[in-house]
Order: sequence, then structure tokens, then C-alpha cells
Amino acid sequence: MALVLGGALLASGAPGWFSVEVVTLLQGEVRLTASGAQAVPALTGLGLVLLAAGAALGISGPVGRRVVGGFLLLAGVAAGWLVLAVVRSPGAALRRTVAEHTGVGAVPESVATSPWPFLTLGLAVVVVAVGVAHVLGAGPWPEPGARVRRGADRAADEPRADVTNDPTSTWDALSDGDDPTSPGRLP
Repeated sequence: MALVLGGALLASGAPGWFSVEVVTLLQGEVRLTASGAQAVPALTGLGLVLLAAGAALGISGPVGRRVVGGFLLLAGVAAGWLVLAVVRSPGAALRRTVAEHTGVGAVPESVATSPWPFLTLGLAVVVVAVGVAHVLGAGPWPEPGARVRRGADRAADEPRADVTNDPTSTWDALSDGDDPTSPGRLP
């Protein structure tokens, strides 16, 4: 779920969020647009945090999932806070774009807002809810597979290989986390 939310947060920053019509000396009336990534530069970083959290949830145990859930919660709150701040003052998001095209940083009062900031705000609320669910330990959490467990934990579940003087068996035992030189293991 966190992977999907991270991808959606990254994608929501691509389209135009705010637009305004300004008059320039050379081009006349021009429509300028600021994308979500321009309006909230931290949005890309927060999306990447969600992608990393989604990957970490897949290999973490119950305690690690609660910690990652805390990061999801924080990322959702930060994204919501930043998007809300930009929605309340869209002129600030357009000031740099207007200054680049006109040479003046004055943004007209009539700024058009697309639905994208509100959809992103909804995504942030969902991220917060998912983070809270993971912090509280809601939902069934299967244990990570044998591939990501530590050697001692994995060795308790799997039968030990019979290590002889065969170099291949000894090497395989080392790869499995077994110490072929431990007492009782040597022939």
C-alpha cells in the first residue's frame, strides 16, 4: 500500500496545480503554470520516503513495521501540511515562475487552482491513516520469508546439512549460516 501511495504522491506533483495569466512586454498575455513539484519541492522527497517505507514494510518484522509506520505517519503529516500551506497561498507558489517570465515578482490576485492539490491532500490523509494503522499494529502481518531472516533464526527452522569433508557441502553450510567447525559438526 505504501508503494502505491508513494507512486501516487510522486505522480500528483507532475501536473499543473496553479495557473495565472500575466502580461509581458515581449509576449503580451501569457498563461503561466506551476506544477505540484514546483509549488511543493519537498513533495518528491516525501514520495521517495513512502516508496522506501513500502519496501521496508515488506522485509520488516512486527517491531520494524511499527517504526516504519511512524515514518509513514510523519511523511503524511508533512505532505498534508505543505500542500495545505500552498493551497492557502497559491501566489507564493507562482511568484518565482512569474518573476522568471516577467522580471517582476508580483502575482495577480486571480490564481486558478486545479483539483490536483486537493487530491494530493487526500493522499496525505490516506498516508496518515496507513501510518497510524501500522503504528497500532493493525492487520495480519506475516513473518518475513527465510531469505530475509538472520542466519540464527533461519537455522532454527531448517534442518542442518550433513557436512562431511566435501568442500561443496562445507561451502553450502557457510552460505546457510552454519558453522561447519562447531563442536559436533565435524566428522
